[in-house]
Amino acid sequence: MAMARARSLALQPAKAGLVPDQPRLQSTAAWALFFFLLPIAAWAQGAPSEDELFGDAPAVEAPIVPDEATRDSGLLSGEAGETRVSDEHQELLEKDRLQLGGMLYLRAALGIPQRDARADSRYVTLSTPNLLDVYLDGRPNERVRAFARGRVTWDPAAGYPRGLTDALATAAQLAPAGSAAPTLPDPNAAHALLDQLWLNFDVARTVWVTVGKQPVKFGATRLWNPADVVNATRKNPLDFMDLRTGVTALKARVPLTEEGLNLVVLGTLDQADAVEKVGGVARLEAVFSTVELGLSAAARRGGDPRAALDVSAGVGDVDLTAEVGTTFLTNAAAHRAGLLADDVHLQTSLGLSYTFVYNNDDLCVVGAEGFWNPDQWMARADYAGAFAAMLTGQPTTTPYRPFYLGRYYGAAYVALPGPGTWDDASFTLTTLGNLSDKSFLTRLDATFVVLTYLSVQAYVQGHYGTKGGEFRFGFDSLTVDPGTGTPVTLPVAYPYQMVDLGVNLRVDF
Repeated sequence: MAMARARSLALQPAKAGLVPDQPRLQSTAAWALFFFLLPIAAWAQGAPSEDELFGDAPAVEAPIVPDEATRDSGLLSGEAGETRVSDEHQELLEKDRLQLGGMLYLRAALGIPQRDARADSRYVTLSTPNLLDVYLDGRPNERVRAFARGRVTWDPAAGYPRGLTDALATAAQLAPAGSAAPTLPDPNAAHALLDQLWLNFDVARTVWVTVGKQPVKFGATRLWNPADVVNATRKNPLDFMDLRTGVTALKARVPLTEEGLNLVVLGTLDQADAVEKVGGVARLEAVFSTVELGLSAAARRGGDPRAALDVSAGVGDVDLTAEVGTTFLTNAAAHRAGLLADDVHLQTSLGLSYTFVYNNDDLCVVGAEGFWNPDQWMARADYAGAFAAMLTGQPTTTPYRPFYLGRYYGAAYVALPGPGTWDDASFTLTTLGNLSDKSFLTRLDATFVVLTYLSVQAYVQGHYGTKGGEFRFGFDSLTVDPGTGTPVTLPVAYPYQMVDLGVNLRVDF
């Protein structure tokens, strides 16, 4: 639903800024000007030449979609346990068996909603979801590796949409005496998370084993990922990096042939307080010529079995990707009738990208992707209620899953990594559309590397199409169940999305 808060609400709670329309509108232009000028100032300050400005920093690739290399803060590539250590990092490890490092990621996002006839329902939201990662990387020898990374998140400016807080206050008044009304957690509290904690070793140089909390990703397409049978949550394809934490598992990778046939087996341990609750995942990977193929299956007691196929192929300068994911709904009665089939839930994504050279040595990537979700999770009329349930942590049989709410999706993007003489900059223009509810989002991303190590990321995105759709989210009323078992429609409005701005500062150390 609210991709509408794809950056502001889906992965973080929506923010307050609950000032009446007139005073707030007087400062909106100043806020917007600040967000646009900040990355430009960081890029241009005191820099008569490019060499003085950027130093020797490598060119930044266009942030089309975050990958596992990004998750490991530029030091690693691939999955945990089968990673390649960069030459510089390897040299450091040869001198010192334990390396310490991390990443500081300061972010600011501004949401400007559509003007409403009711002045007091128009407000600008502000969020600053800051993040700090610190890791320990130990390699006592070339066959054993231990890795741990902790994360602290903190948003001092966070709040909740006024429409939601008003609705919950009204619902509390309607609730029967003695019943528990929905409550909201403190959005400004700092939270400590464990991102990764794993040990990797080999058995007779034949089987590679990784034990612990580790990043695992299956699939080939960039934006939608129906072949991911492991992670409990879906990635946000518009984020500059994948912010999901790892999966707790025992993983073994077994090469079956020298030609690129591998077997990957996982025992997933998250929330497995008994042996029978351990999940099982198996994946067969094959590489031949320019084609990579993956076949995956996952099962767990009390859950719906899943199977998936993903493939990627290069044909000249064209890359083709496809994924098919299937969920066998053994507990279909718990899902909303009429929206999900009684037996099989099928999802398919298909991607195409073309890379060409211009201006002698500059690259341009043009791509498109589609997603087919025939048994969509919910109707547009249910968006507001599921959105409120997600923010309040209330259980629901129609979960709020941004980018997976509608039946048909489409996307197109153009990426320019290091255009012209701007070798330390990249630009990406992306348009996403929920073709089922006919709502759309267009976004421009820009990344600059300054002072060799500081990455300045900025974006602006606009929402248009059907009011109340996933990518132009908002509502004129909210349906809640105040503990009576009977839904109640509350006359509480939430302004429709219009423009979002953001600036991020990232440094790896």
